[in-house]
Amino acid sequence: MIDKKDKSLGEVVSSIIKNDIFIHEIYQPGDKLPVEKELANKLKVSRTALREGIKDLESKGILEIKRGVGTFVSKDFGFGLDTKNLKVEDIQRILLKDWYEMRILFEVPAMSLVAERATDKEIEEIENIQNEIKILIEQDKSFLELDYLFHKKLTLATHNNVLIKTMYENKVWEWSYYLIAKNQKNLKVKMQNNAFNNHTSIVNFLKDRDGEGAEMAMRYHLITAINDVK
Repeated sequence: MIDKKDKSLGEVVSSIIKNDIFIHEIYQPGDKLPVEKELANKLKVSRTALREGIKDLESKGILEIKRGVGTFVSKDFGFGLDTKNLKVEDIQRILLKDWYEMRILFEVPAMSLVAERATDKEIEEIENIQNEIKILIEQDKSFLELDYLFHKKLTLATHNNVLIKTMYENKVWEWSYYLIAKNQKNLKVKMQNNAFNNHTSIVNFLKDRDGEGAEMAMRYHLITAINDVK
């Protein structure tokens, strides 16, 4: 359910459509959204609020507006891939690989900053999240939301404002977890093993304030993820 508190109607509309794409899978990459009047009636909002929500999703690369044609779910989430001769599955695989490679460049060296700068409380919070992830894995439940939180807490613990903004105040995490969720059935066991074992290694190195070890564990974690989606 969308929490409407402290949100504009445009933001609420954006969240609803995003959930229809990422969670409920009502709309697939390349699908055309209903015309404005029909969609506004369906969501029980004004056309103005609908336009605000669509504009927000367009700015994040999730929707693509083709003037005179309609509004579509983006196939490449605004990254400008030449999609003409590619299947949707191929596009998703390319973007996931690129996403993990980007994270290797940023998250691996960031572990030394975390080992140096994180407070004991921050490391304890990160460990608690990993313990919750382990419980969900043992119960064979989805842990994607906590996985996102685990990595975000690590980045926040660098206390590097530019890195935090680069990693989390953009559209990348929106579509990346959508793609992971789409492929979760095929990757489920591999993802569980990777998170269960390698998250734990990262946490243990950080508790010892071993930045080099944490970097090594993060690199192995992300390289394993790349190999899993090939």
